[in-house]
Amino acid sequence: MSTGLLFQLIKLFMCLYDMKFSIIVFTILLFLHSCSKTDRLTQVLVGEEFTMRVGARLDLEDSARFLAEIKILDINDSRCPANVQCIRAGEALVTIGLTGINDKLVTQTLCNGDCPMTGSIGTLKDTVTVNLDDLLVTLILVKVEPYPSLDDGDHIKMATIIFERYTDIVQ
Repeated sequence: MSTGLLFQLIKLFMCLYDMKFSIIVFTILLFLHSCSKTDRLTQVLVGEEFTMRVGARLDLEDSARFLAEIKILDINDSRCPANVQCIRAGEALVTIGLTGINDKLVTQTLCNGDCPMTGSIGTLKDTVTVNLDDLLVTLILVKVEPYPSLDDGDHIKMATIIFERYTDIVQ
C-alpha cells in the first residue's frame, strides 16, 4: 500500500466518522503499512541459496524445526573495480550474525575474493561452520554483488549465501 493512498484513506475516514473511530482506523492502517513485504522474516531450508542485504534477516530451518536466525550485519567490499589494474584483487567481507533458540548471538565473517590467510578477525574464508546451541551450521558465501566499478554509485550490496548443512552435536 503506498503512503499517498494511506493518507487519502485516513483523510476520508476523518471526514466521515468521529475522531475516536478515525484514530482506531489510522492505527490499523499504520500497522498494516509497517508490515510491508520487504520487512518480513522469511525462511531458508537446508541446501538452499539465498541473497540478502545489510540488515536483512531470515530463519534457517529444516523441514520440521527452526534452527537459527541469520542477519547480515555488514558488507565491506574492497575488491579491485572492473577494468582497473590493481596491485591485488581485494576482497568482499560479509559479517553475519546467527542467533539460535537460546538467543545467543554468534558473529562470523565470510570472505570472497583475494582473502588474506589471517586478518584482525582471524582466518578468512568463504565457508564457516558455527557451533550454535549444540548445532553445527555450515554456510558458504557464493558472491557479493554488484561487483565494484569506477562509476559505482550508491548500489546496495547483496550477499548470496548457501545454507549447506547442519549437524546436531551429540553429547
